[in-house]
Amino acid sequence: PTLFVAAEIDPGCPPPLTEAAAKGYANSQVVIVTNATHGVINASPCTRKMARDFLRDPSRPVDRTCLPAADTPLDFTLEAPAA
Repeated sequence: PTLFVAAEIDPGCPPPLTEAAAKGYANSQVVIVTNATHGVINASPCTRKMARDFLRDPSRPVDRTCLPAADTPLDFTLEAPAA
């Protein structure tokens, strides 16, 4: 079993490439994270939890309920974060 976690906005490894790669692995799971970029597995508690849960029991589907919906708009911040 293999867990593939892909970022929706990743020009180096776009979701279609991830999905194509997963076809070569039996019992694989593909998770596409909306509005995310490369390195998504470390980007949020949600993706880290999915990875931990998969490692504990790779035969179970990972829980995707903590991910943003596929139609979630991308918000841009115009102000720099406070230092």
